[in-house]
Amino acid sequence: MIWPFRRTERRSYTDAVLATLYAQAENGEGNFRSTSAAAAAAGLYSRAMAAATVDSVDRTGLDPAVMADIGRGLILDGEAVWLISVGEGMVRLIRASSWTVHGDGPDPDTWRYRLTVQGPTGMRTVDVPGAGVFHPRVNVEPSTPHQGRSPLQMAGPAALMLANLEASLRDETGAPAGNLLPAPLDRLDDENALRGDLRAIKGRSLMVPSMAGGWGMDGGRRQASDWRQTRLGAEPPEVLVTLRKELFRDVLSLCGVPPAMAVAGTDATGAREAFRQFLFAAVAPLSEIVRTEARAKLWTGTGFDFQRLQASDLQGRARAFKSLVDGGMALTDAAAASGILQPED
Repeated sequence: MIWPFRRTERRSYTDAVLATLYAQAENGEGNFRSTSAAAAAAGLYSRAMAAATVDSVDRTGLDPAVMADIGRGLILDGEAVWLISVGEGMVRLIRASSWTVHGDGPDPDTWRYRLTVQGPTGMRTVDVPGAGVFHPRVNVEPSTPHQGRSPLQMAGPAALMLANLEASLRDETGAPAGNLLPAPLDRLDDENALRGDLRAIKGRSLMVPSMAGGWGMDGGRRQASDWRQTRLGAEPPEVLVTLRKELFRDVLSLCGVPPAMAVAGTDATGAREAFRQFLFAAVAPLSEIVRTEARAKLWTGTGFDFQRLQASDLQGRARAFKSLVDGGMALTDAAAASGILQPED
């Protein structure tokens, strides 16, 4: 006990850092959109959506660049807003940089959008009805039907802790780094000459004065070591490095991405299975949400095909085809059920 009867608590540096990360996550600090997991997830969805074959790009404006932007926007922001422009028999989608939505009813066609579209050196603002806006969104709350929510936002403390932890590691690794060589510089006859000799040593032997005797300092006591440099630089606790890896996996999973797709050490079989799960359990459902909005706002015949991405699963589909045929299913039905047939077949 210490007067006036206050307890003292000893905590390690790691405990203090973890407590700070938890506190920052609870207070909403950090930017989860800038984390490595967010970049990995957004990049995967963006590339997968860009690889889709879209029915009639002229009628929808959904070219690969727009599809890639949609995939990225839905992961990072939960939504993406585009102004629908029609000219010369073609639909063109113009991405809005900011927007506000007004409307009293639940029908999106009755809403009005005030959009800001950005140019290289200026911007303009337009006011259009909901029918003139392409606005796919995910994770919509009943209280805010006009807003989507990013899966990163829904991840809550996990995503924020990863953001704060990576920011902490960034600051630590950004500290000065190098080697320190303790020496009584004020007692050297030619300090600059010694520094030049050390820089030019390049693995050779160099005769230098000994520091073991203390050079008259500390009462002539001998030093424990002679010419031993000390490393100065980042040295994060191992528990923080491990925590960062676990949070990276957790945030990827919350975004629908199997961690095996982005973590080193996965074998080829595991990587193929992870990619298959990503396509069928994440990309396909997301594309259905986008297709529903496209059919309502762009063209009723909008459709997406991801056959090019499924080529990596050819062996698995072949095994499924064989199993279905061996089980007595007709060849045509087995080919269609296993995905062996292409749409044009």
